[in-house]
Amino acid sequence: MLPSTEPVAVAMVVILGVIVAWDAWWLTRQHLDIPQFGPLANNGFAWKSER
Repeated sequence: MLPSTEPVAVAMVVILGVIVAWDAWWLTRQHLDIPQFGPLANNGFAWKSER
């Protein structure tokens, strides 16, 4: 027997919300780690990917 559509739809919306929240957090964290492109204080270099 298949589950009703409403709980499945709610589960999908929750999963999508978690994915969007994770992606937003990850992008914010990357910007905090490397705030600008170019030479870094530790003699490294940050560049933008062409992907």
